[in-house]
Amino acid sequence: MTTYLTINEEKFVADRADELVNLMHDSSLARASSDQEFMKEMAGRVKFATGVAIRTDDAEAFIADLIAAGYLKPMSDDEEEGKDVHEEK
Repeated sequence: MTTYLTINEEKFVADRADELVNLMHDSSLARASSDQEFMKEMAGRVKFATGVAIRTDDAEAFIADLIAAGYLKPMSDDEEEGKDVHEEK
């Protein structure tokens, strides 16, 4: 399991990129009906806010681009304490 922290200080724990996308989608206020639609909507918001293009071809590319853009950060064990966690049940 890998723990990720968003720029909004939301914490997510997932094994795979598709799990992480699903957790992010479930916790969002987005109206997207699917994870794919959520990725497209979020990519548009990130591009608008930062000018950085986020790929939405697949979950792995999407997560890699969010990390590269600084929106999402894999956390070390020391950084994990004290944050609420969104996990796959």
